[in-house]
Amino acid sequence: SHPLFLLHTSGSTGTPKGVVHGHGGYMVGVAWALRHLFDLKPGEVFHTTADLFWIVGHSFGLYAPLFLGGTSLLLEDRPDHPSPAAFYERLNRLGVGLLLTSPTFLRTLRRHGEARPTGLRLVGSVGEALAPEVWRWTRENLAWPLDNWWQTELGAPALATSL
Repeated sequence: SHPLFLLHTSGSTGTPKGVVHGHGGYMVGVAWALRHLFDLKPGEVFHTTADLFWIVGHSFGLYAPLFLGGTSLLLEDRPDHPSPAAFYERLNRLGVGLLLTSPTFLRTLRRHGEARPTGLRLVGSVGEALAPEVWRWTRENLAWPLDNWWQTELGAPALATSL
């Protein structure tokens, strides 16, 4: 129960509030979510487009994959820089099987079209729900979409779809 980090958010109320996350419970929670909700397979390469300063970035880009003994791809720049084709090429070259990203980034990829990744098995979303047309485009052009609703204070999905 030793504190891991303190997360401050104002949420929709505009009133700051802090949540203390402890090592044990938090690590078990994010590892469980990555393994069972996002279906990370042993040996699979995982990538999230979230930066490390966002709850998703450090929890699912760093803590959970390492806790599970997995491989995580971390990028320092915009994921689609210099183009969506370069993003897809990087996913293919590095063997990414599971992508966790935002509906905003999926809408960006949808607008650009271009090349497609070949090795993706699943695409998890974070933030708001996927619009039906984005869900369909993701299924037809990337991989099976896993739509989730997050609450920042939890650091993990509060509701999630299943396979």
